[in-house]
Amino acid sequence: MNFKDLQFNIGKLSTNVKSHVAKNNPLQNHDTRALNLWLFEERDDLSNMRTNTYHHAETNKAFLDWVKEELVKNKEDADYSQDIEDVGSALYTLLNKQVELERQYNDRYQLYRRAIKSMKDKELELNDLKEKKQSLEERIKHLKKSNPASKKLCDLEATLFELENEQDKENVSSTDFRRFILKEAFYLRFNALQEFSEKNALIAGFGKFLIDLLDNKHETQENESSDMILMDALLTVDGWQSSDQRHTLTKEDDLLASEDSSDDATLLTDHDLLLQKTQQDMILKKEELNEKSTDDYYNQLYKRVSLQKRPISSHRSYAEFQTQFNLGPTSTDSPPAYKSNEAVNPTDEKKI
Repeated sequence: MNFKDLQFNIGKLSTNVKSHVAKNNPLQNHDTRALNLWLFEERDDLSNMRTNTYHHAETNKAFLDWVKEELVKNKEDADYSQDIEDVGSALYTLLNKQVELERQYNDRYQLYRRAIKSMKDKELELNDLKEKKQSLEERIKHLKKSNPASKKLCDLEATLFELENEQDKENVSSTDFRRFILKEAFYLRFNALQEFSEKNALIAGFGKFLIDLLDNKHETQENESSDMILMDALLTVDGWQSSDQRHTLTKEDDLLASEDSSDDATLLTDHDLLLQKTQQDMILKKEELNEKSTDDYYNQLYKRVSLQKRPISSHRSYAEFQTQFNLGPTSTDSPPAYKSNEAVNPTDEKKI
């Protein structure tokens, strides 16, 4: 077994152990066990994504150090040194833009998980009513056996009837709330995923044109330079717009600004990984303090929506969505030369 496989197996074993402990925790409520496990795994995913983003930034720094070292080693080869300096510095900036996109996606993924967490309060309210009803039913059953003529029996049965009505209302309200939260949460997740993916496709397209400049047989156009391609890449990514984003009611900027990013999923650097076990209790305490304010946000949002009865925002049909994948036969012609201010789209890459 090589070192790479050993790292993978250790990471897999660690994940399985943590998942097993979370799944079999005797202190958690049986009715919310699946939801708690889901939230635990989502927090683990978020931690890993933030860790990967940190390591990607460190990898970019290592790449820049290599570029600088190449310049020192190859001073005599002016053409190679110039190409490596121009293309390498541009690639470093472009790859750092990708890291920035990863951080933005992580923040929006956190909002998705926060929305899912708001369902826990509803589940706990239903569980509380269920326990009260069971306790009252057992009390009535015991009283009927021990003292059938007791005057308290009528009062207890009336209270039980009210609890049953309240439980029925809460069940209906809870299912409507879960529908709303699931739609809101996954719209947040898939909107973020679409933006992240399409912007990364733009970075990949422009990055390939940067790499073309390393070919010493490549005929460089007048407006084709690493600085120009990099500038066009950054402008195109920052100016990205999508016509297929689903409407959400979450005010993302306000909610992100009001939350502590460390309370939900910590950034696991190599040093953090060693300290994670001792810091876990502190993280959970912070999470409990911030959980209530976030849950209140989505509960209040749902109440406003249920009162307004706002219609679902219009978007293109599924049939229209499918047509974008009906691509014609690919061309075997060589790709056209790069032109300044010409956006590189994911579909353009497939057509080339």
